[in-house]
Amino acid sequence: MQNLSVCYAIKAQVKEISEIVSLKYIAKNYFGKSASWLSQRINGSPVRGKIYCLKESELDTLNSAIQDIGKKLGSLSIG
Repeated sequence: MQNLSVCYAIKAQVKEISEIVSLKYIAKNYFGKSASWLSQRINGSPVRGKIYCLKESELDTLNSAIQDIGKKLGSLSIG
């Protein structure tokens, strides 16, 4: 498990994109999990008495998801 300060740093970085891109979409399509699962890990929320953060591999998946969505948005042209 990562240090709680690392969880808070991740939360701060994700805050901006979460206002633009649906975390529910990322959770479902890139992790195969629920939005609450992803939110708990981003926020470092206690679940059954234990604090969970994103693991290194999950952080890699989140970064890949953000980059993939960015490419999709960047290649989109309306009209």
